[in-house]
Amino acid sequence: MGIVLTSLSVHGPDREVAEVLFHPRRQLIRGPSETGKSYIYDCLWYMLGGNDLPETFPLTQGYQEFRLRFKASEGEHEVRRGLAGGA
Repeated sequence: MGIVLTSLSVHGPDREVAEVLFHPRRQLIRGPSETGKSYIYDCLWYMLGGNDLPETFPLTQGYQEFRLRFKASEGEHEVRRGLAGGA
């Protein structure tokens, strides 16, 4: 079956959860310039093992953790990765 991404979210105390839901059969992210498409790509890259944190900008302040949910043959899973600390 492989892996199917279901959602990407960012969490922080006193911050509303920001979440992108992925359709199981569509993988296209589109929209006008400067709306966050590249940021989503950078976050996914980081969550899938990249070393570089996504760039910060004013709306990212206060968030502390990314969560990536996916389905695989053995069920649904969630990977969490902090945005600071942990050398």
